[in-house]
Amino acid sequence: MKSLVRKFVENKASEDEIELLQEYFKTPAGLKCLDQIINEYAADFDKTHLTQSSYDRYEDLPSKENRDRSLRSPGKMLRAVAATFIGIAMLAGIYFYISQVYSVTVYKTVAGQKTTIILPDNTSVTLNGNSSISYLGDWKKENIRSVVLTGEGYFKVTSNVQKPFIVNTSGISIKVLGTTFNVKSYEDDDAVETTLVEGKVVIEKDAEELAVPESIELLPDQKAIFSKNSRQIVLENVKPESEAAWVKGSLIFEDEPFSEIVKDLERWYGAKIIVKDKASLQCRFNTKIENESLEEVLKLFSSSGNVKYSIQDGNQVWIEGSLCNKKAD
Repeated sequence: MKSLVRKFVENKASEDEIELLQEYFKTPAGLKCLDQIINEYAADFDKTHLTQSSYDRYEDLPSKENRDRSLRSPGKMLRAVAATFIGIAMLAGIYFYISQVYSVTVYKTVAGQKTTIILPDNTSVTLNGNSSISYLGDWKKENIRSVVLTGEGYFKVTSNVQKPFIVNTSGISIKVLGTTFNVKSYEDDDAVETTLVEGKVVIEKDAEELAVPESIELLPDQKAIFSKNSRQIVLENVKPESEAAWVKGSLIFEDEPFSEIVKDLERWYGAKIIVKDKASLQCRFNTKIENESLEEVLKLFSSSGNVKYSIQDGNQVWIEGSLCNKKAD
C-alpha cells in the first residue's frame, strides 16, 4: 500500500486508486503509513501548525461551498489536492484534508521540549523532544484505541478490556489493555526500543506483503529492541527507571556509546553536536545527567584535559580531541 500512497503523492494515481486510498486513510495503518511518508518527504514538516490558511493561498482550490460538497465525494477532493499541490505544500494539503474529514489529532514537540497529554480514554502520554503522536476520531465509536508515535513517549494506559490500546510506530505495533511502558522510536535511530514498566504488552511486527505478522510478549523489566535493518527483535533485562528517567528530568547512560549519548543530548538541549574525532563516538560511558546545563555536561565529558569544546551561535557544539581516555561517572 505504501507504493500506492507514493503514487498518489506523485500525482500518478487513478480515480479508483484514490478511492481505495480514501478508505485506507481511515484506518490506523493508513494514518501510520501517511505519517511515515510525510516524514520521509519533509522531516521538519510541522503538521500541528497546519491551518485553513494552507488552502487560502491557492486561488484555484475549491471554495468553502465546493469543499463542503467535496467532503461527500472524498475521491474528488483528494484529486483536487493532488493536482494542485507539489512537494511539501501538497503533503500539507493531503494531511489537512484527512484531518478535517477523519478528525486526526496531532501533538508534537520540538527539541528540548517535553509535554504530557491526556488522550480521549484518559491515558496519559509524556512526549520527549522531537516527538509526535496522532490518532483518529474520539474513540467513542471505535473498537480499538490506536495512536501513531514518532520519537519517544512514556505511556500510562487506562485499562479497558473491550478496547485494546495500540501504539503504531516504525515497523512494529505495540498492543496493550492497560499498562505502563516507554517507546523510543526516532526516525534517525537504527532501532525501536520498548521498555515495560508494569503490566504486559505484545509487540507485533508489521506484515510485509503476504507475510504473517510475528509477535512477542514483553514482561516487566524487559526491553524489546527491534532492528529496522534486520527486522529482528531482541529482548534485554533492564532497569525501567533508567530507561524512562527522562520523564522525571534525568538522563541515565549505562555503558552507552557516545554516538547514542550525542543523539539524546541534542534532543534534550535542542543543540547540534559535532564530534570531530569520529573514534570518540564509539567510546562508552556510565553517567547521570539531572539539572545540569549543556555547558556543564560538556565540561563533564571534556574534563580529561585533552578534550576541548566550543559553543557557536548558542546551540551548535564542536567537540575536539579523544574522549576514550575518560570515563564519565
